[in-house]
Amino acid sequence: CSCDPGWSGGSCNIADCSSKGDCSSQGTCVTPDVCECFPGFQGEDCSEENVPNDNSPTFLQTRYDGTIPENQPIGTSIITVHADDTDSGRNGEVRYRLVQEELEEDMFAVNPTSGVISSVVEFDFESLEDISYSLIVEAFDQGVPTLTVTATLVINITDQNDNKPVINIPPDTEYNLQTTSPIGFHVTTVQASDADSAGGNSEITYGIASVSPFLSINPVNGSITVSKALESGTYSVRVTATDHGSLPKTDEVTLRLIVTDVSTNTAPICPDDQTHEIAANNIKEESVIATIEAE
Repeated sequence: CSCDPGWSGGSCNIADCSSKGDCSSQGTCVTPDVCECFPGFQGEDCSEENVPNDNSPTFLQTRYDGTIPENQPIGTSIITVHADDTDSGRNGEVRYRLVQEELEEDMFAVNPTSGVISSVVEFDFESLEDISYSLIVEAFDQGVPTLTVTATLVINITDQNDNKPVINIPPDTEYNLQTTSPIGFHVTTVQASDADSAGGNSEITYGIASVSPFLSINPVNGSITVSKALESGTYSVRVTATDHGSLPKTDEVTLRLIVTDVSTNTAPICPDDQTHEIAANNIKEESVIATIEAE
């Protein structure tokens, strides 16, 4: 093998720490010029004896609260935790890890050196059994013995407006009315559903998008009623259902309204029943028996 600089050996797996005094024989050369000191020693070349590890790390807060919206990509940063250690050298170097005992699978991770908490799954709010997760974050130093401290970490998943309302009436549904239908006459009720789960994202307001001189819609319950005297003809009415998300989503269907005239003529009024007596032997074909007049 032709090894890269700083590496040697038959398979190029031996690091060179000659510039660090070969770690003073008190550590292991893990990569070129980087020593991992044995317990009791510290320093870049492991030449210094460890001082007593007197102090454990201390978190700036005993509880951290983070929030992440659904649908965020894996690796999204949520919150950063931080702990200080007043010891010097390795005794004061702080690392972090998470305890996720109550979770069936790992959902979050912490960067061991920076303390950044990030997601390791993509969350779908509507499919979650729980939307709030409580974990323990632990900070520990590199001293001997290692000293630790813990803090509570609560992460909440929030809903996004990722679903639009769906109106339950098929497009171009026809409704037949007569010009005599009174103001306030109920035509139909529009209903819509929204798969979002929280707050305004699933709250719906109904409206009529097209110019509609004869109809009005209740914005809360979707009831469509006659609002003005009808004129015969065929009309297209565009009905909308809009949610209250920060970026509102809308569904729309077109309904057909067919208005027909009704005749204003009244039925004739016939006279009261009458009885006429005639002799049977005095009737000729096409003889006039009686005349009935109606008003």
